[in-house]
Amino acid sequence: MTKHSKLRILRQQIAYDIRQGIIYQWKKYAMLLIVYIVCIVSFIIRCKTNRHIESYTCGDMVMWMLKGMKKIETGRHMNIDIPSVYIFPNVIIAFIVGNYVIKDLYGYGKSVLLKAGSRINWWRCAPLLVLLTYSLLPCCIHACINGYYYGRKNAFVPSLCQLIEQIARVGSVWIIFQITTEKGIPLTAFHAVCGLVIGECFGLLVSMSALLREKRLPRGSYTSDSICNSTMTHAFLAMVIPLTINRLSVAFSTSLENLLIPQKLQLYGYTQTDALSIYGILSGMTLSIILFPCVLTNSLSVLLLPAISEARGRSNENQIRRTTKEAIQLGLLLGFAFTILFLLTGDMIGNKLFHNALAGHFICRLAWLCPLMYITSLLNSILHGLGRPKQVLFVNLLACLIRIGMIWFLVPAYGIGAYLWGLLLSQVFASVACMWLLREFL
Repeated sequence: MTKHSKLRILRQQIAYDIRQGIIYQWKKYAMLLIVYIVCIVSFIIRCKTNRHIESYTCGDMVMWMLKGMKKIETGRHMNIDIPSVYIFPNVIIAFIVGNYVIKDLYGYGKSVLLKAGSRINWWRCAPLLVLLTYSLLPCCIHACINGYYYGRKNAFVPSLCQLIEQIARVGSVWIIFQITTEKGIPLTAFHAVCGLVIGECFGLLVSMSALLREKRLPRGSYTSDSICNSTMTHAFLAMVIPLTINRLSVAFSTSLENLLIPQKLQLYGYTQTDALSIYGILSGMTLSIILFPCVLTNSLSVLLLPAISEARGRSNENQIRRTTKEAIQLGLLLGFAFTILFLLTGDMIGNKLFHNALAGHFICRLAWLCPLMYITSLLNSILHGLGRPKQVLFVNLLACLIRIGMIWFLVPAYGIGAYLWGLLLSQVFASVACMWLLREFL
């Protein structure tokens, strides 16, 4: 299949999704709009009854329906609260998204999956994708609850939630394995996905239980003042949109790298099997070891964000400056420690753990990424806490372009080594750019 035919198929798929998912689903969107209008009118009536309509805007009402209202204890008697019916529009949105995925899998998506080579591949993939859709809603809800606790600098509940989720996931798969073994049923990927969905549901139960135990304000104290107006809506969107684009761009670039590297390695001279084997060793073995210590820095990054946000809200630049310097020092300390560890033990890890000498060679070459990755992760969190998601988005986009450019232009001429240099250059650029953006606090 030529490059032009692939692009033509991609355009057809995008056009089909727009046509089937948006244009032909206008009745569902109309129903959603009606529900929103009813909720807004209901809230306007509540505001008029309490004579506070002047401080609210239509944007506030829509945002409250999506993310709830801020609790503010004012001492004044206000009988304004958000009715529980506001969860109904969100349920409709989840239904529209999930229903389209399921219908698409049995329609046009079926023919797309069949292009994998055989009908067997379709029947292997379709149930897994359908089952995964049931994990979206609990995953989104308990992720929001975890964000609430992270914002309060309480990492216990998210940690407990993740621990219970992993225990439930592994335990459910083990129970399924015992049952299938007794009945002589072969264990498949479908059973593993069942464990994933069960784990998400248990995570939701734990996070909801913790949230319900929170001390609540008396009924009637849910209100907004001048803080929660159109300015808050704009500030919220100014944070959400760059963060969403950032996540989408990183996911898109990762997928593009996964597609391009095997193709470009074939242009370098490898067979298709060898190209996939080399990339599998790099992504599945090497990077899993190199990225493993990121668990430490990612946890610190999550806790850094609310700390920096609080210091920023209090205009405490000394605290921001001190926290930034300590984060860089800690990132360098951890980074160089693991760099030395991987340089000394990389070959042994490849031979003993993976029984693959090439994996050990890759670990030694990519060991220098550690301090750069750790610093970048911590500094990105600080930039988010300072309310600069657009700058983080710009840095990440340029880093992605560096990697993709190295893959596109240099991998066909120099092989997988060019991609390794691309990883290093992109991380150097990202870390230097983040430090330059935070130069006022260094």
